[in-house]
Formats: sequence, structure tokens, C-alpha cells
Amino acid sequence: MEIAVENGERVEIVVLIHEGTLYKIENETYKQEIEVKRRISLVSHNNRWLIEQDEQVPYVLNEGKETDQRYVYNRLEAVRYAELWWNDFNPKFQRFEDDCTNFISQCLFAGGIPMEFSKSRSNGWWYRGAQNGWSYSWTVANSFKLYLETGGHIRVQQMDRPEELTIGDVICYDFNGDGRWQHNTIVVHKDYYGMPLVNAHTTNSRNRYWDYRNSTAYTPNIQYAFFHIL
Repeated sequence: MEIAVENGERVEIVVLIHEGTLYKIENETYKQEIEVKRRISLVSHNNRWLIEQDEQVPYVLNEGKETDQRYVYNRLEAVRYAELWWNDFNPKFQRFEDDCTNFISQCLFAGGIPMEFSKSRSNGWWYRGAQNGWSYSWTVANSFKLYLETGGHIRVQQMDRPEELTIGDVICYDFNGDGRWQHNTIVVHKDYYGMPLVNAHTTNSRNRYWDYRNSTAYTPNIQYAFFHIL
């Protein structure tokens, strides 16, 4: 806690609140934790302190635009969106021939992750529409993967094995093993052995086994990146 303003009759404090949520998906129970910074203004009245204002402190980007510093990722909503649009295109978004990353970005956005806006298409993670464009990380598989692993606005933990993922998590694919990532999917179910089943666009897929061995793009040099969304 820090005291931002104090003048005898009014006090403004900034506190960091730890929030935890338990939710159950099928037979698994998950704990989701976030930290939220809040600014609370107190005023003195009849020898008592009353709350005058209570607001979340926003996170200010370098470009001067604001977005939420903390968010709650709703895995169920992300998966619900992935199930709704896996074989169709949401008319609110531009449709691409290679649509896999655009689809995954939409799923994460539907799950409550706010966009990170920037004046440059090379920075942030955002979509402003057909007229005003979008970031490379929103639509390009390689850019999206780099954005995740280099500490972008989307909080992630990179995992070693696919079975460590849960629904709403993301898998990135480098089919040729040459460092250029060409595809992304979202985990929507786990099979009997605890392995991910995924939904995807480009070749529209639902409940597809995660390793893509049945894909025409598959090669023995394939590399995977497993991202757990925090």
C-alpha cells in the first residue's frame, strides 16, 4: 500500500489486491489468480473516514494509450468462441485466406484479454477494423508467437509438454523447423490420456489432435511451442 495524497481531511491510497477464483471444468478444478491495483480516496466526516472513490489503476502504454493492467482470462468464454466460430467467420472481423492467427486472437479477446494498442503495426496486439488495420501479431503466426514469448501484454507461461496445457491455452507450430512459425491453435478439450484437442482456422478444425501429424504441412522437423495463458 502507498499513500498518494494526504492533507488532513482527504487521503488517497493505492493498494494491490490479490484475487483468486476457483472454477471447475469437467473433472478438473483450476485456481485462477490475479493482482489488481486500485486507487481509493477517503474523506474525513464526523471523525470517520468514508470512501469517496474506488477505481482500478490503469496501465499506461508508451504511446500514451491506456489499457487494463490486469485482466481475468475466462477460459470458458474463449473456448465457447472457438466452438462457435471454428467453421465460420465472425463478420465483425476481417476474413483472411490464412486465418489461423486472426481466429486465435479473436478467441483470446473473447476470453477477456484486452487489446494492446499501438500506432505501429509492428507493436502491440490490436485490431481496429478493415479501414484502420491491425497489428502483425493479431494476424501473422510468426509475429503472434514472438509477441507471446517476448513479454507482450498477454501473460503466458511457456510449458515443456502438451499435457501441461489446459483448455484456452495456445499451441504454435513451426512445421519446417526453420524458426518461422506458420500456425496457431487453441486447446478446447483434453482426451482420455490428457492430451490436447484443438480448434483452428485456415484448414478449419475442431477437436483435432494437437500434433498435426495428419496435416499435409507436417514434416519430421516440426517444432511446437506450448503457451499457458495466465
